[in-house]
Amino acid sequence: MTFEAVRDAVNSSPFRPFRVHEESGEVYQVPCRSAVFLTQSTLIVGTEIGSDGIPDGFRLCAFHQIRALSTME
Repeated sequence: MTFEAVRDAVNSSPFRPFRVHEESGEVYQVPCRSAVFLTQSTLIVGTEIGSDGIPDGFRLCAFHQIRALSTME
């Protein structure tokens, strides 16, 4: 997956919740824009998001390990 493809999903307007599918089979949900952060090579995904919208943890997803993005609709 390219930086540009991930950036486009994160910056879509209006934001559309999506899932990150890794090559390992792991899948992470991105329900809101504040649950993710981009670096040059990594997508940081907040996990276990509480009712206050604040993640309890995070996962580092290297772009080369992301197989696909899919919508949560």
